Amino acid sequence: MNFTSGSLPVATRDVSQAKADLDQFGYAILADLVTGSGLEALRQRLVEQADAECAAGVALLHDVDDKPLSQEVARTIDQHRVPRQILMMLYNKGKVFREIAHNPSFLTCVRHMFGGREFNLSGLAAQITNHGRPAQKLHTDQDQLPLDPSKAYVANILVMVSDFTEANGATRVIPGSHLWPRPPWSRSPNTAPDYPFRTMGIPAPQMNTIAVEGQPGSALILDGRVWHGAGAHTAPGVTRYAVASSYVLPFIRQYENFPANILPEIFEALSSDERHLLGYAGYKGSLGYVEPKASRIGESAPAG
Repeated sequence: MNFTSGSLPVATRDVSQAKADLDQFGYAILADLVTGSGLEALRQRLVEQADAECAAGVALLHDVDDKPLSQEVARTIDQHRVPRQILMMLYNKGKVFREIAHNPSFLTCVRHMFGGREFNLSGLAAQITNHGRPAQKLHTDQDQLPLDPSKAYVANILVMVSDFTEANGATRVIPGSHLWPRPPWSRSPNTAPDYPFRTMGIPAPQMNTIAVEGQPGSALILDGRVWHGAGAHTAPGVTRYAVASSYVLPFIRQYENFPANILPEIFEALSSDERHLLGYAGYKGSLGYVEPKASRIGESAPAG
């Protein structure tokens, strides 16, 4: 598949256009999802949380080889000089994050990718990237699932909390690659960059990627089958902030175990639809809802 730059997706406020872009290219860009004071509040809460986790010695920091640092080492390092910091389980860490997970435009696009089937939130995390982070290996987000490649089982949404540029490592994608055959297992010992493509019979020119650039408040929506990877961050003194929400079909295990980890006060305020999205409902609703403090009857036997 060869695309000219003029034919590729551009930022749009039209959800119908975003769905069409997802069908054709495997990705879309929704514009102005978070604006004005809402965007500033999101950025401030993200920075506060990142700083607090560093101060508490629990930050998830990665080195120049994109490998996690031990907590002992992380406590001694300025996080602004580390290539990457990840913040997990954002659902517990602020209303501004929860609003991203339940954004109606996002859910409409996810439902479209999943063919109208029900789905769960798999994870809600932040990526804070600084100068020096290397380019990420190209991958798909459902390449470990030996399932029908004609359907999406995973969907990801990346909210740009700051500018996304090629220089600061904006996500790179291969447009249209969601329509390729299912790749071999990604954990193969063969690490040649073009290995999965050669095994699928994909010509080398089609391996070319494009950087998805965008303004703060926009969102990159990715079909779980599209080949992509973070670009190399080569811009000194520039920090890139993003919040990622991931969704899966209910038979796939969630990346974050929400039913076991949601704070009680947050759970109590959830609507029925929100609980369903988080995985508190039985598949297709056949068993009702699980509650964190539900009474247990234990083992039972008839009397006598």
